[in-house]
Amino acid sequence: MGVDVFSFSDQSAFWTMMGVVVIAALWIVDRLTGAIRLLWRWFRRPKTARPAGPSFPKINPPPRERSLVGRKTELLRIRDLLATRQGVEITNTRGVALKADGGRGKTTLAREFAENYGETYGGGKWLRAQSRLTLLDDLAALGDGAFGMAIPSPVTEAHGLAVLDRIANSGVNWLLVYDNVDDHEDIKSLIAHGANVDVIVTTRLGLGWDGFGRIDLDVLDFATPDGDAVTLLLQEAGLAMSANAEMREQAREIAEALGGLPLALVMAGTVLREDGIGLPELRSEIARVIERTPHNANYLDSVAGAVMLTYGRLTEDGKALADLCAWLAPEGLSEGLFVDGVAGAFWSQYRADVSSDLATLIEDAGRVRGALQDLRRWSVLTGLVPWRMHRLTQSVLRAGQRDGRDWTMARAAAAVLAAQFPGGSSPPDLVANWPLCRALLPQVTALWDEAEPLWDEDSGAGGWGRPGWEAMDYLLNQAGIYLSQQADLPGAIALKRASLKLKDARLGEDHRDIPLALGNLAVDLAEPGAEADLDEAEALIARAVALDQAHRKGPAHSDLAATYMQQAFIALRRIEAEGGLAQGGPVATKAAELAEQALAAAWTIRAELSGENSAEITHVWNQTAYLRILQGRKAAGLTAYSRALEIARALPDGDRGDLAFLAHNAGSTTLELGRAKEAEALLREAYGIRRVIFEENPQHPLLAASTRWLAACLCKRSAQGVADALDEAKTLCARHGLPFDEVQAHAAELPPEPLDLPQDEDWPWSEPPAPAQP
Repeated sequence: MGVDVFSFSDQSAFWTMMGVVVIAALWIVDRLTGAIRLLWRWFRRPKTARPAGPSFPKINPPPRERSLVGRKTELLRIRDLLATRQGVEITNTRGVALKADGGRGKTTLAREFAENYGETYGGGKWLRAQSRLTLLDDLAALGDGAFGMAIPSPVTEAHGLAVLDRIANSGVNWLLVYDNVDDHEDIKSLIAHGANVDVIVTTRLGLGWDGFGRIDLDVLDFATPDGDAVTLLLQEAGLAMSANAEMREQAREIAEALGGLPLALVMAGTVLREDGIGLPELRSEIARVIERTPHNANYLDSVAGAVMLTYGRLTEDGKALADLCAWLAPEGLSEGLFVDGVAGAFWSQYRADVSSDLATLIEDAGRVRGALQDLRRWSVLTGLVPWRMHRLTQSVLRAGQRDGRDWTMARAAAAVLAAQFPGGSSPPDLVANWPLCRALLPQVTALWDEAEPLWDEDSGAGGWGRPGWEAMDYLLNQAGIYLSQQADLPGAIALKRASLKLKDARLGEDHRDIPLALGNLAVDLAEPGAEADLDEAEALIARAVALDQAHRKGPAHSDLAATYMQQAFIALRRIEAEGGLAQGGPVATKAAELAEQALAAAWTIRAELSGENSAEITHVWNQTAYLRILQGRKAAGLTAYSRALEIARALPDGDRGDLAFLAHNAGSTTLELGRAKEAEALLREAYGIRRVIFEENPQHPLLAASTRWLAACLCKRSAQGVADALDEAKTLCARHGLPFDEVQAHAAELPPEPLDLPQDEDWPWSEPPAPAQP
């Protein structure tokens, strides 16, 4: 049986086969080329732009002065803790608390983390957390920059919490650093919450940070010539590149003498760099300085040695200013802080509290500038303008002033601050003065924090001693008034108590000027809130009235009238606290009788001194109106409001803010009586005035209140068939950031029709009074 075999000897068959192969290959190449072209076109296709995500400010750590030395392990540990740890008690946020004594580099480490990792977060902020006010300021600035939230004045806790809520719901990860926390209780409610927020806290405090990963910073290593302490010392001295083995060992001995503390090492390095002294000479000088510096339990001997090492090289002007700075806040130290008050009206009043040499220095801006530059040169001050003095440096310098018993510089610090703190005809309750008050407040509180315990211990023989301290008394009182305006009642009460203590010691408890301090403190204690103490408020105001009755005669009766008004205010708070007259029983009834008596006495004095149609009388009518409302006599209350409003409108130079207040009260009461048509004109008047007054602060609480009531009135007018009233109400709410649904709910609670008045009460007018033009 034969088998057919293909043979290439058949030339025609061979070329036929080759042709088929070539055609097949060309077909395959063509198909592959087409596929490649398709792939190429797909890769080169126009990309569809992803929708832009929200853009927020990145964290803004303070500028660095030097590279971080050491702390690499701690830096990585922060990263790991933030990646894995969830806070549970203080916050639901991932948190790390950097806890250490002063001078160990807490802020430096937090700044290093922020610089290394801040760009990996969608947003961030470095927050000054040394006080509640500075923290609220920074949160408000963050809300403005990140979310366009208008900064209110004052900045309230509610606004700070609203900013944190926006952060938690922003859709991106945030890094927030709370730097230099001094009082955990003061700021704990303002610690950020949210799984998208990483928090770093730097603090000297050891308690209150449950749920936070904790990193205790030790001193830098000085066991070997290559230790981190040695590296930092040589870096500051400018010797890092040129140091040989012998120099490194000498530097190690210095680092050991200074205990490896970064603050002390920086100061010692500055001396090496600026003075040109050699390492062996510096080691000997440090030993001598430490030996003759008295031991103090508040800091290491090495800290005192380093501070005094640099202090001894300052000019005389530099030393004087350094001693003054020791009693002030660590931050915010600038030329203006010392010289701005010299041109003010109060400098002559307090100049006697300043030594002649120091007063001459302060009155010369050029010398002050040179002294500050001297302090910066020797690292006594750090950072950029405004400069900073480390707390440990301040402690050493205060202790060095005759072992802390010489009050010369404390008295001078108070005089410098009192010379520029708003008061007199330009008081701290004027909105225009708030920025200056806010800038000076940390200086006032820092001075008193250090001075108060020492003042309490002083037997009277000391340099400031008893019977008092006028400049400090003035500062505490004015700062307390400012804090009252900022709705910080705990802070206001603490400062006003301190002012009263100094005033009592200086003037005697029965002096004619004591009632004013008593009344101011009593009013704050009567305000609703955690700090309210009506029993103490009533006792204080009773003492104030008794003293004023004994001292105030003739024209001075005006002060007694003001005290009567405060007494009436506190009595009204008592009625509220007792649940009103209907439920309050004999306590509320007695308070109402006291309020009646106090208001009648105030009216008599003010009518005699200023006339029955004066601005002072409108305040009496206003308080009387609220008393009538608490008595259940709303129409009578409206009559009193209307009388006050009539007088205020007729005053040629009346206060526009007072006019808005009275129009608001009259309008809201009219609306509560079911008369939306009559209320509308009054509420528009109040809103129009306040919108002008608070043009730069559209979130101010007074303007918000006027907006809320006017919008509620417009909702009622819409229900009465007034066209476009509802749209206007929505516009008002949107303009001022008010939830419209809450305003609608408020409007729904108001009477739909005019209420029937009791037989013994009349409607105050047949037609609503024509509103004044804003």
